[in-house]
Amino acid sequence: MQTASIRGVALVVENPIGHILILQEFQNKPHLGKWAGMFSIPMETSRPDESDDSALDRLRREEIGGFSLPLPGKLVGRYQIVDGVWVTCYSTRTNSCALPTIASEADEVGNYRWSPPDQSCRLWLRRGAIEMIRHHIAGTCCVVCNDCVPPRGPVC
Repeated sequence: MQTASIRGVALVVENPIGHILILQEFQNKPHLGKWAGMFSIPMETSRPDESDDSALDRLRREEIGGFSLPLPGKLVGRYQIVDGVWVTCYSTRTNSCALPTIASEADEVGNYRWSPPDQSCRLWLRRGAIEMIRHHIAGTCCVVCNDCVPPRGPVC
């Protein structure tokens, strides 16, 4: 029996000094490859038949409190973060070093920070985020990653 695929979007947001926006997950959702306490780039599950543009706009509103960004940005690639869950990642730049000031609508994420991309890869990251960040750093486009690396345990 084949299960339906879940789609989502992710966004690597880079500021003028080359740091990327990192947030912390507050809820456990193992079926989506996330656990409370881990870090990530902004990611959002798409609704059935929702376009990436619409899902990215909702991600901007719900995950990062309406933070102003040019969307959709550059396509980085598609990533299977867990079995049956595919995320399309985009990257964009902001002209500001300010952090989002409004907490996420559902209080699923918070503790926003700007982080150098190479240092971000050393955090306890949500599955798929490390590949998305590394591909963003390399400037690659249209990557397809079928098997993302499982996250390392929490970093003390």
